[in-house]
Amino acid sequence: MTLVSTDRIAAGALILTQLQAEVGSLYTKRDLDLESWRRWEQKSALFKTRAAEFYAPFDAAAAALRAGDPTGLETAVQFLEADPWCFRSGYMKAGLMHRIANSAGTEAHRPRLQDIVMYLLRHPQPRLLPPTVRLAAAVWDDNLQNRVISLAEEDSSAAEQPQVFTRLVAHQIRTIRGLGHERWSRVDLQA
Repeated sequence: MTLVSTDRIAAGALILTQLQAEVGSLYTKRDLDLESWRRWEQKSALFKTRAAEFYAPFDAAAAALRAGDPTGLETAVQFLEADPWCFRSGYMKAGLMHRIANSAGTEAHRPRLQDIVMYLLRHPQPRLLPPTVRLAAAVWDDNLQNRVISLAEEDSSAAEQPQVFTRLVAHQIRTIRGLGHERWSRVDLQA
């Protein structure tokens, strides 16, 4: 599995964002003449190619994790740590969090995954709460619980958020325990 640095992920996301803006700009002018249409088509094709190239290692990581192969875990964690904002990145983040949460062998990455959860709690992103809860449940321990609870002390205006999040994680863990997953029987629920 090819590893990608967070700097390269950020650079790739920036390129995608710039290309998407160029495609949008050319789109508004494409009906002016045949040459404008051709420029828009070419830029759209380039955008599609670059998007496929950018997401290829992360699609491969997700597929590996789904197949039970932990080789994709490092690439997936790097993508989440880089936290790119570009075309389709939210869908990729959600998918990778889901795959990691369902994967075995995440213990070596637990501190980094907990840092990702904490980052997403401090900087919420649209539609990422359910996958964040699922990821948090997979790496939940006393340390993460204490870090989540301490968020209320950092920002008194958001004092309720850590309590709600902790209840959501506890519910996720109980649900998984109810399905008979042995992995969750050792997790202490204090929510």
